[in-house]
Amino acid sequence: MTAYLLAHPPRHPSLRFAGSRLAGFLAADPAAAPFRRRWPWAAELASLEWALVDAFDARDAPPLTRERLAGLPLARWPELRLAFHASVRLLRLAWPVHDARAAWERSEAPPPPAGARPSPVCVWRRAERVCYRALEPLEADLLEAALGGAPFSALCARAAQALGDDAAPAFVAARVGRWLGDELLREDRLPGD
Repeated sequence: MTAYLLAHPPRHPSLRFAGSRLAGFLAADPAAAPFRRRWPWAAELASLEWALVDAFDARDAPPLTRERLAGLPLARWPELRLAFHASVRLLRLAWPVHDARAAWERSEAPPPPAGARPSPVCVWRRAERVCYRALEPLEADLLEAALGGAPFSALCARAAQALGDDAAPAFVAARVGRWLGDELLREDRLPGD
């Protein structure tokens, strides 16, 4: 921490922002090379931690309800673009640092990640609680596309590349249902409003 604070002294009156550049420091700064050698996953753990802080402080918005979405006429679904809560973050991590974080939350000694492997993680706030979970690769791709504004029809087309035309709509609808349940989606104008 001393090496980081010497390289990036806080410039904001609130200590909340003191760690804003820690992940970048651990990933690339020459002064952090010893940390990278010993803990090559440390920068990604710092990225996860910063996403948790950002999610906690994100502005509030009412969540989209199942009833509201169910009221959308079927003919409007292809053009549906989902609106996400401001706290939602998709992290494309190369190390499964979320496992170590979860162990720490359970008051267990966090095991160091056993090895690098693609580990997409979604971070968001639900009410006053910050949440995160690992995503399967296809869900991560769909979430990334939806966060970028892709309509429901494009999400189905993306899923069809992996699952086939018959299975894709149900898969996408199930993921949208999970995002609703997790309160990742915010109340917004729907097509036809």
